[in-house]
Amino acid sequence: MKLRRTAISTFVSVALVTLTIVGGGSGAIAAPSDKPKTLTTYTTNDSVIVVDPDGAGLDYGDMVYRKGNISLTRGGKVTGVSYTQAEVVYSDKTNATDVRTLSIQAVYPKGQVHYVGLAEVKLGELVRPGFKLEFTIVGGTGIYAGIQGTVVSTLLSDGVTTKSKSTYTIK
Repeated sequence: MKLRRTAISTFVSVALVTLTIVGGGSGAIAAPSDKPKTLTTYTTNDSVIVVDPDGAGLDYGDMVYRKGNISLTRGGKVTGVSYTQAEVVYSDKTNATDVRTLSIQAVYPKGQVHYVGLAEVKLGELVRPGFKLEFTIVGGTGIYAGIQGTVVSTLLSDGVTTKSKSTYTIK
C-alpha cells in the first residue's frame, strides 16, 4: 500500500471533525432536552493520510484517514479529538465528481459522538476554502448517549480549519 500525506483529505475530514457539538467539558451541554440546541466549534487538521494502493489518484475504494483537534474557539484550547474515515464509493466522470462516505468519531473526556455523511468533491481536485458540507449526528456514548442532529461545516480560508454549527437534541 502506498501511503502519502495530502491536502486532498484536508476537507474530507475537516468537515467531519468539526462536528464537535459537544466539544465543551461541561455536562450542561449534554443535558437531556427536546428543544434543539446549537453550538459552534472549530476543528484543525492534525494529520491526514491517504491510502491509494494503485497510486492512480483517489478512486473506488481508496481511503482518507484524518485526526483533528476540536475547540470551542478558533485556535482555542483543545476539548476533544476526532478521527475520520472517508472512502471513495463513486466516481462520476460525466459530472467530474467523486462521492465519499464519511464516518467520524469525536472523543471527549465524558463520552463520544458519532457522525456519518456523504461528501461530493470535484474529481481529482482538492477541497478549497469555502467548501461546505452537512452531516448527521447519529448517536453517542457516556453523557452524549441519545444525541441526534445535524452539523453544517465550512472549510475556512486557511485551508486547515473547519467551522461547524451543530443543531442537536439529547433524549
